[in-house]
Amino acid sequence: MGNLYSKLERIDKDKDKAIFLLEYCSLNKIRRWKECVEIATLAKEISEKINYEEGVGLANLEIGYQNWFEDRHDVAHTLLQKSIDILRNTDNYFKFSRAAAVKASILWSRGNRRDAIAEIFDSLSHVRALGIKTDSLWLEWFLGIFYFDLKDYENSEKQYIKSLQLIEKLKFQPKDAYAYCLIGLGGVLLATNRGDKAHEYFLKAKEFSATNNLWMQHARILHDLGKYYRSQNNLAKAKEYFYEAYEIRYLQNTKPALISSLLALVEIETDFDKALILASKALSYSKEMKMLEKTLESHLMISQVYKSLNDFERSRFHLEEANMIKDQLSGYKFSSEIKNEENRFINELIKRESKNLQNQNESLKKANKTIRKQLKQIKQKNEEKVILLKEIHHRVKNSLQLTISMIRLQRNQLSDDQEIALVLKNAETRIAAIALVHQFLYQDENVRFILLNRYLEQLISTSLSCCEVDFKIQCPEIRIRTKLMTPLALIISELISNTLKHGFSKEATIKKYYVFISIAEKGQILIRLVDNGQGLPTNFDIYAKDNGPGLGLELIRGLSEQINADVIGKNIDSGTEFQIKFIL
Repeated sequence: MGNLYSKLERIDKDKDKAIFLLEYCSLNKIRRWKECVEIATLAKEISEKINYEEGVGLANLEIGYQNWFEDRHDVAHTLLQKSIDILRNTDNYFKFSRAAAVKASILWSRGNRRDAIAEIFDSLSHVRALGIKTDSLWLEWFLGIFYFDLKDYENSEKQYIKSLQLIEKLKFQPKDAYAYCLIGLGGVLLATNRGDKAHEYFLKAKEFSATNNLWMQHARILHDLGKYYRSQNNLAKAKEYFYEAYEIRYLQNTKPALISSLLALVEIETDFDKALILASKALSYSKEMKMLEKTLESHLMISQVYKSLNDFERSRFHLEEANMIKDQLSGYKFSSEIKNEENRFINELIKRESKNLQNQNESLKKANKTIRKQLKQIKQKNEEKVILLKEIHHRVKNSLQLTISMIRLQRNQLSDDQEIALVLKNAETRIAAIALVHQFLYQDENVRFILLNRYLEQLISTSLSCCEVDFKIQCPEIRIRTKLMTPLALIISELISNTLKHGFSKEATIKKYYVFISIAEKGQILIRLVDNGQGLPTNFDIYAKDNGPGLGLELIRGLSEQINADVIGKNIDSGTEFQIKFIL
């Protein structure tokens, strides 16, 4: 406990503390069941303080479970019902199933079989409709116990096998449930004259319960091994196992299980006086626990012992008491009424699941329709992307070819290192303009068009970054086809480069560069590139061949023809203006 609380102190959040305590209870409720009452109570207090509803439900389950151990059935029943209500609302169906199964077990042990079966099947129908398959584990397992008690061994065997299959599907193994399923299956095999197979399951359960320190299950398997050896007429061995089980149960003070051990010992005890003491103790516990069937069985045992002692008057008294209880229990036997109750819940379950399947089918139809539509859209988009990818490859090929052509045009003009450096610098600027086009292509989902204003802002900013030039751009949101953008970008880049080389004088202190873009009628675009430089030579004409041998003007002429653009350069009062006109 000290180690537990020291770990608890290292946890900051109250909710995490509650979860830590509840997990401890869940893992140790069999080995340290008395200690777990205190821990679960603390978890409940923390959960209530922070309004952690599921934590309160889980704490009620653990405290109720411990009260069941301590034979305070009324308290356990109340706590478990509270737990059921909360866990149902919080969709924790796995724990909800456990709470409902324990509640049904309390009802069953007190002879109220109709309500017990109703609780099991009602909870099963709820979990199967809303939860997942493994959530119903505890209910399926307890149903196997109920069928066994009703001597419906075929259905009991099916339930235990089903429960073991559910345990295999879980990410974790509930050790107590696994051990009890092995024990239960062995019990069915023993009851149906398959003793050797039953013995195998009992030994497997005995080893598992001992290894995992499951004292309650270990006591139960020792008891069932006693029954096995009794069926083999090995009464000495049977008595040995019955007493081992009795000692564990006596030490833990689990009275319902103690009654079973006492009655089993009475049945094989040859010392009648000792048998009478054991049977009387079983009767006392049965009355205290209000367990009618065990009380009936105890009276019958005492009647038989008194008969063996030739005390016929006392034997008859206990026989009459047994018959009175038998009449009282007649309504709870596996009669047609109980069978009808079971069938009612099964039919309700079938209807509910059928309705759920119908709703699921409708949802699936709608989902399939949506998926088909989406697949059609995806197919169309994929086809478009294939075309666009081909177009991009084509653009890249053309851009690279253009780059090669530009370099070839200047290759034969090179004569010294200075000229080589200048050519390389110009090539770098032109390639950067082309690369920027492709950068915008892969950054935008629409690979067919590029936003002109965004492109120019980055191109001009990069081109003028090496010089102290103030610039601004006025451009509406225009998308230019990528086929058109590369030549246009090179034209603008060449004009900017030309301005930086020749437009500004060395003495100029304030350098300005403006870009104005407008849309005229019939989709004509006008780009105006304005600077405050020293102007163009007299009678300057971009398309005149005598403007010099430079590659820049030759490129502008060729590229403008390629996109059917007109490029005009003229002097204005404040400097120079180049105009580019083209149709989108």
